[in-house]
Amino acid sequence: MFKRIVLTLLLALSMMAPSATLAANQEAKFYAGGSCFKAFPTYDAWIDLMRERNGWFKTWIISWRYDEERFNDAVASVDCTVGIYPSTDGTMVQAFIVKPKQVKEPLPMVLYNRGGNQGFGAVTLAQLLDFIIPLSKQGYVVAATQYRGGSRRSEGQDEFGGRDVQDVLALSELVAAMPETDSSQRFMLGVSRGAMNTFMALRDAPKETTNNYRAVAVIGGLVDLIEMKDFRPEMERVYRALIPNYATQQAEQLYTRSVSLWPEKLPAHVGVLQLHGEDDERVSVQSARTLSERLHTHIRSHNLKVFSGEDHMIRGERETVVAEIDRWFQQHLK
Repeated sequence: MFKRIVLTLLLALSMMAPSATLAANQEAKFYAGGSCFKAFPTYDAWIDLMRERNGWFKTWIISWRYDEERFNDAVASVDCTVGIYPSTDGTMVQAFIVKPKQVKEPLPMVLYNRGGNQGFGAVTLAQLLDFIIPLSKQGYVVAATQYRGGSRRSEGQDEFGGRDVQDVLALSELVAAMPETDSSQRFMLGVSRGAMNTFMALRDAPKETTNNYRAVAVIGGLVDLIEMKDFRPEMERVYRALIPNYATQQAEQLYTRSVSLWPEKLPAHVGVLQLHGEDDERVSVQSARTLSERLHTHIRSHNLKVFSGEDHMIRGERETVVAEIDRWFQQHLK
């Protein structure tokens, strides 16, 4: 009874304000806070909430991209749970876990690594409807971390490729232990900044875990932070604000976050799919092409697909993007 009361209090606090950090040796566990659809059980409830938060024009765009049929199909097709979990140092981090309604056998698992930084780009229902739920419907357990400092329910500070990489690795092990997942079939999908976290997690994972990763896919991937400074000089403000020791260790900190500078450190057996919009205004398509050239020397299975006329998120080809990712993952199942 006492244990149940403590757990209830912990979860309640996490949903209202940052809670005290758990000890680093706490047993990894996902503290479920309920359904992702709990706050808006119907499509109209979601649209009303969006109108209250964002005004009529942005809500009109949302309703145009995500119609009621798409919303209802998601509710009927998957179980989506939001909650918190302890990272490797005990920091409590928010995450989403999505799986098909009917799971008859262990499924491959996908870690979805979001873009943005801090609260900007946090996982919302729109992101769930864009990539996470459609991918889960194809037969995957998909888990998405908000990263430390990435939402009001995540403790700590976003380090933009620092300890937040451990948040990815901790979630990987937690999901791998679920009875619904096949821990020997692991994949990752990184979007924008999430590509950085994807490649760093792949590089830093213990060898016994790395052997279970089959393939990764990245969309508009941030792969070279030095090149990014030239393409978007304003990004240095993000670096200075978030990257620890940036003022005194700039070269070292940018290098360790830039997969384009160390492709040989990636496990050669893990297939890499790059998807990039030709007109990407946030991450240079040339950085994707440069990484592609370097990956061919070190990775056994690799492909770059550039979408003509598309932007950073490849918004005009969402269904094609999900199909490409699913096809890539299916090709690399063991």
